[in-house]
Amino acid sequence: MANRTESRRTVTVVFTDVTGSTGLGESLDPEAVRRVMERYFETASAVLVRHGGTVEKFIGDAVMAVFGVPRLHEDDALRAARAAVEMRTELAALNDELERDWGVRLRTRTGVNTGEVVAGDPAGGQALVTGDAVNIAARLEQLAGPDEILIGEATHALTANATRAEPVEPLQARGKRAPVTAWRLLEVHGDDPYLRRLDTPLVGRREELAQLRDAYTRAVRQRSCALFTLIGPAGIGKSRLTLEFVRSVQDEARVLTGRCLPYGEGITYWPLAEIVRGLGGEDVQGAIAGLLADDPERERVAALVASLVGQSEVTAGTDDVGWAMRRLLEALASERPLVISLEDVNWAEPTLLDLIEQIAEWSREAPIMILCSARDELIELRPTWAGGLRNATTALLEPLSASESVALIDHLSSDQQIDQPTARRVASMAAGNPLFVEQLLATVGAGQRLDVTTLSTIHAVISARLDALSVAERTVIECASVMGKEFSSQPLDAMLAVDAGGAAVAETLARLARKDLIRPTRSPFDAGDAYRFGHLLVRDAAYARLPKHRRAQLHERFAGWIGASATAHEAELSEVIGYHLEQAHQLRTELGPLDEAGRGLALGAGRALVAAGLRAQRRMDAPAAVNLLGRAAALLTDQPQARCEVLPELALANAGLPDLPRARELLDEALDAALAAGDSCGEQRALLAHAHALWTSTGSGEPLAHAADRAIPVFEQAGDDRWLVRAWLWRAFAHQGESQYGPAAVALEQARRHLPATGGMAEERSVFGNLALSLWLGPVPSGEAIDRCRRLIATERERHSAAEAFVTVPLAMLLAGVGRLDEAYVLLETASELFDRAPNVTRPEISLYTGLIHLMGGDPERAERSLRAALEPARPFSEQVSMCETAAGLAHCLVDLGTIDEAARWAETSRTTAAPDDLGNQIAWRTAVARVDARRDGRRAAAIAHEGVELAERTDAPSMQGDALMAEAEVRRLSGDADAARSAAEQALERYRSKGITASAGRAQTLLQALAAGDAARR
Repeated sequence: MANRTESRRTVTVVFTDVTGSTGLGESLDPEAVRRVMERYFETASAVLVRHGGTVEKFIGDAVMAVFGVPRLHEDDALRAARAAVEMRTELAALNDELERDWGVRLRTRTGVNTGEVVAGDPAGGQALVTGDAVNIAARLEQLAGPDEILIGEATHALTANATRAEPVEPLQARGKRAPVTAWRLLEVHGDDPYLRRLDTPLVGRREELAQLRDAYTRAVRQRSCALFTLIGPAGIGKSRLTLEFVRSVQDEARVLTGRCLPYGEGITYWPLAEIVRGLGGEDVQGAIAGLLADDPERERVAALVASLVGQSEVTAGTDDVGWAMRRLLEALASERPLVISLEDVNWAEPTLLDLIEQIAEWSREAPIMILCSARDELIELRPTWAGGLRNATTALLEPLSASESVALIDHLSSDQQIDQPTARRVASMAAGNPLFVEQLLATVGAGQRLDVTTLSTIHAVISARLDALSVAERTVIECASVMGKEFSSQPLDAMLAVDAGGAAVAETLARLARKDLIRPTRSPFDAGDAYRFGHLLVRDAAYARLPKHRRAQLHERFAGWIGASATAHEAELSEVIGYHLEQAHQLRTELGPLDEAGRGLALGAGRALVAAGLRAQRRMDAPAAVNLLGRAAALLTDQPQARCEVLPELALANAGLPDLPRARELLDEALDAALAAGDSCGEQRALLAHAHALWTSTGSGEPLAHAADRAIPVFEQAGDDRWLVRAWLWRAFAHQGESQYGPAAVALEQARRHLPATGGMAEERSVFGNLALSLWLGPVPSGEAIDRCRRLIATERERHSAAEAFVTVPLAMLLAGVGRLDEAYVLLETASELFDRAPNVTRPEISLYTGLIHLMGGDPERAERSLRAALEPARPFSEQVSMCETAAGLAHCLVDLGTIDEAARWAETSRTTAAPDDLGNQIAWRTAVARVDARRDGRRAAAIAHEGVELAERTDAPSMQGDALMAEAEVRRLSGDADAARSAAEQALERYRSKGITASAGRAQTLLQALAAGDAARR
């Protein structure tokens, strides 16, 4: 089992080797060679350790060191680069000694590379680091020339702001398939690895800037010393705020600046030495004495201050240095106000911190402002910082607000095109940290993805901060990272309790919150105190530290906790459970062959994702269903039975996007798997889904009917309610395609019987909507159809607004048919509101049905307005049937209004958009064209009208039959064939009466009365 002390981390590896060392053995005695190499190793090791590296081992003549173990620093790459250059410099001095004593000179070659490794515990006998980053560093060293330092791509990215390097041709390294990108390191010229934009307008921070100005004004007015400390994490904007303040006072005050260094020898007074050098240059002692011309202690003060930069032989104690610096600063402030800016005092030695407090407390009669900037660690290292000083102020810099972040992005990206979604993502990921905004924008500008692994500078800052945490704090925050950006304390307790000596979670979370790494929030599981990561990148960096075996273990534990503790939301959380089990399985797969437990993870993850995918299907979210079911299918490769069940579901989800070719591929695979396994139920699922895919693309109902008829008995025997619903529903589709609405209604009632057991599938909406449609158009009398539709609505009202909407439209048409027009209009408005509340639903065009009702009520003018509204370009049609019906209805309106030419154009549109195998479409365009042609070409009109009647007789839809017969009656009447017109009108009246369509029956009676009146007139 892997050691718990392992961690994944990004480190910088240095390999340096002596070139030509073989020749030493020919010219020197072996003992002499040993002494020479010992001196070299001593020199190299001293440099590496001085810069914070850990020397892991000597390999022949090579030295390997790691920067980032045991402690990460955000500038590890820069430390390593500086060490490599200094080793080269130190070797030059060493060579003089070696040549004097042994007559030899050494030359070295060095490789430096940064990358992810697994760091072990040397105390436990483990290797310090392992990973490809080590191999690349060794290859760079081997490919370097004498006295040459080659650095890898990641190292260059992390140090480019502080180094000078030139690219070399891509290197073909042994054991690497792709060429290695490298740079030749020439020099290190800076201390800050980050390129910061301090030239943009200050965003936010107005209150903090006002606080600084107030403190300065008070110090000037009272001629006293003010100590002001800005606290905040790296990149939060301390330097930018300090710069803005300094700019505001530099015309009236003298500003002196010093910076604390994170490491090095003799750095206790480094920032003071910087200040002193700025004052005195080459002759500090003389310059200081000149500044203190009226001070009787000027010579002693000057000597003590000069000792800080090695220009005086005076031995100075801490109290002496503090006294001298205070006298110097007071003298400077006597001329004009003095501002001392000290950066990064969190790195200051305790001695310097004592001195700063001493100056702040004891300075008198001098307007001095000491402005310190520090990271949060200062308060941890020095909880009593400035405690008890009445003239001390500490301000915590909070992250920028969302609007301030957007404003900063606008300023920083003025020379590059950043689209709004990218800007929003940058603002979200940066979480108010200006440095992170800058680095994220630089990443975007370089065309890289916004990922913690590519954001090397940000990752370094965050990783160093995490590495500074206690073991308990790291354990908790890393475990929390597995849960996501938001997490709760109870699952953490449970997940860590499994480990011996699990962390005290509540106390540790409180400490992490005080350090602003996490923040309280609402619980996603109602499970104890809840938190969220202050930055998503902090979560990502904490997660990246975990070895993969530990990640897998924690993902599995969290999934188990959800399954055991969140039963009330088990269905809703299936996607979360599936995700964590999926991650555990994937991580174990990456680590080697799976055991039985690993294969069990795949099955558990697959089942959970199937459940989540079916939920997505039920809410008609095809993209989510494809994603979830596709992941499930990939996990269930070794589970033929389970895979047979999921593949047809995945195919249906793909068909809904639409992606019919992919759907057919999946169904072919499902059919082959079912046949191989002898799974008759799986075979019928695949065949039925195949037929449905064919029907979707071609409208061919006959194969779908045959497939449903074969599948239904198999599904009934298996008790497969989900697929029984689909089989009966699709059987109804085939009936409706033939305009046989009576059998369709029977099939839909069968489908409805199996709905309760399916838990409200998406098909439920289709079942209810198509049942209402069949009741409207089919032979069931209108009164009975209205009652049944109302019962359907009552059933669905509390469950699915979309299902209710789909039933409401046919009910409105039924009510209009029996003359209850006002109720019909109200219902259509209700349906429109219901559709507005139903996501992922393709709604019918309500204006079409409003127009048809107006037409039915004998109001062609209002009908025309509604139908034209349905044809507005802003409301495109997704189905030909809608265009065909709407164009036919508009043609009928225009005929009634006497606008025959335009009516002809819309009748032709109806004809050209009619689906060839849809009887309703074919009847609709013929009635429209026949009525237009009756006013132009009676013979052609009669033929087309008769075709419409013959087609209508193949249906069981009384309204379609009656409308076709009425069109023929009108054509015959206009052609002078009163007997034929009377016969057609009488048949139409009989069809309308059988259904109870009183409005249309009234039109037939009116025509018959007109024909009778004509007969009487002729007699």
